[in-house]
Amino acid sequence: MIADPEVLRRLREKAEKDGAKKNLKFTCPECGSTRLQLVETRITVSTPILSVNTKGRVLHGEPKYDLTENEESWFECTHCSYRPKKDGADIRGVGELIEWLQNSRGNSPQSESEQQQQS
Repeated sequence: MIADPEVLRRLREKAEKDGAKKNLKFTCPECGSTRLQLVETRITVSTPILSVNTKGRVLHGEPKYDLTENEESWFECTHCSYRPKKDGADIRGVGELIEWLQNSRGNSPQSESEQQQQS
């Protein structure tokens, strides 16, 4: 699905106005990448099309997410697939992610390979 560049621009501007200075930064303890992604499996996303103009611009509505019984999701580094963990389990919720990011600022959690070396 191709998003309308104008809609994306407005969303970016809104996010900046809503407190970009408050944004938490992700730094992967494995590879140092600053890019994080949410991975979701077994999910159907339906997005209404509000309009299509003759130049091919598509205006999308709010997506609707339908989860299956076996839906899974996790956060991971886009570069090396490192998954932030809490108590040995993948972080799955935004609340846990916020906590992990706040606790890892300037004091990155040990990577799994570092933890194994100390064992």
